[in-house]
Amino acid sequence: MFQEDLAAYTADHLRGHIETYIEAINNRFAPTDREVVRTPVYIETSSLAGGVMAVELEKLPAYAVDCLDKQFIEVSENLYTYQYTGHIAGVVVANSQKSADHLVKRHESAVEQFIRQHELLHQLTNTDFTILRFYFLASAFSGAELEGETKRTQSWIAGFRCDVNWIVSESGPSQHS
Repeated sequence: MFQEDLAAYTADHLRGHIETYIEAINNRFAPTDREVVRTPVYIETSSLAGGVMAVELEKLPAYAVDCLDKQFIEVSENLYTYQYTGHIAGVVVANSQKSADHLVKRHESAVEQFIRQHELLHQLTNTDFTILRFYFLASAFSGAELEGETKRTQSWIAGFRCDVNWIVSESGPSQHS
């Protein structure tokens, strides 16, 4: 199994569910707060190891799923069980530092809820692997930074990262002729 397969499956699943979590966040803050959390258009599997997400400001918010590490886990039930470590990261843009800080925390909260409520990721079974568990480890934020400025507006960006683990059972070696 390749890390990209696992990240792609997770990104597809996130695309299908994130709108529900964002809607719940908006409903929670709607009566008293004007910060509306928008559903990301881009949820990609691009590598974030270098810390770069190349999306234009107008197209933010954007998320990316990345699987960075694979370790063997010794389990008696299955000889080919591995722990993959990675993250779901996001970037938002707003017209003030305060708004960017609010939005990034709300996006992180929506993604964290997705992770916590999809621990079994619907028990995906593929011909090559089965996701046994998917879980939240920690989160981190970057403070909002001024990205651009015109005479009338400012663009502040902020980011978050939710660290995750996947426990995966893979098919073992086979004989070939």
